[in-house]
Amino acid sequence: LRLTMTSANGKNVWAYLYDNDGTTQLAASYTSGSAVVVNKDGLAAGTYYVKVTIGDKKYIAQMVYQK
Repeated sequence: LRLTMTSANGKNVWAYLYDNDGTTQLAASYTSGSAVVVNKDGLAAGTYYVKVTIGDKKYIAQMVYQK
């Protein structure tokens, strides 16, 4: 799995990938204004969560990964 996000406003971006329980962190990455990439190999098909923090704002999205 490869997630790529770019900050459109130049703010710092942190991205975290969580398992289907929503609490077990599987991967994380950080950028200071360019593209942030989160990579995780070997995932089974299923539901995962992504938390993205931009500045002081936090967003959480549910994602279904299909192989």
